[in-house]
Amino acid sequence: MEDPWNVLFSALAFLISCYALWRTEKFRNFEKEQIEIRKELDLLLLNQQKQIIVKSKSADFGARILLRAKDDKKLELFNNGMATARQVNIEFPEGNHILIESDIRTKFPLETMEPGQSVQLIVADSFDVWSHLSKIAFCRN
Repeated sequence: MEDPWNVLFSALAFLISCYALWRTEKFRNFEKEQIEIRKELDLLLLNQQKQIIVKSKSADFGARILLRAKDDKKLELFNNGMATARQVNIEFPEGNHILIESDIRTKFPLETMEPGQSVQLIVADSFDVWSHLSKIAFCRN
């Protein structure tokens, strides 16, 4: 007959080895999850870098109305982007009812519009400026 201590130690060793296998498997699963998370994060960072590169190569236009005095309204068009815009022009598909034509003809089309550069146009008396301003067309380098 076997010594009861040997059986006890053998059973204990078996239980410890089973626990070690379980912990190893659990750790492997954790590592796999971490690898997947890193891959997803790398993909997100890559997409973010691509967006930054695209943004750095494009012009971004904005417009605002400047009210200096009661009868002195100006429309300011500006380039917020990081790239120079080329062949900048302003179009009114439904007709120009808000800006003075002679002011537009003297300032547009612009060959280039640098980042941070702006152009101010005199606004004629009009209540609804934004509904008439439809499109600013430009070409990028």
